[in-house]
Amino acid sequence: MGNIFSGGTEILFENNAAVSSQLIFAPNAEAILNNGTSINGIIMSESLILQNNAHLSYDIPFILDGPISFAALGGVEENGEEYDEAPSIIKTPIKEVNK
Repeated sequence: MGNIFSGGTEILFENNAAVSSQLIFAPNAEAILNNGTSINGIIMSESLILQNNAHLSYDIPFILDGPISFAALGGVEENGEEYDEAPSIIKTPIKEVNK
């Protein structure tokens, strides 16, 4: 289970696609789930369209770890207390790794 990030204006899942993702993050996009698509995860998008028997769900507790966790982004800590530090995102150059 991983994450999907998009900087585009549309993200399309269709034709019985089955996706399990912690987070689909497409803040500028219209997310479209079409034709029997089933997604288990969180979608953060400008808009969301479900059509033709598409399904979106997530299980509780839904655990999102790492630099995009709710705690890291200024939400609450695992113990339920509010996270009192401002979130920070460190931008670094993209590195290509050849194996």
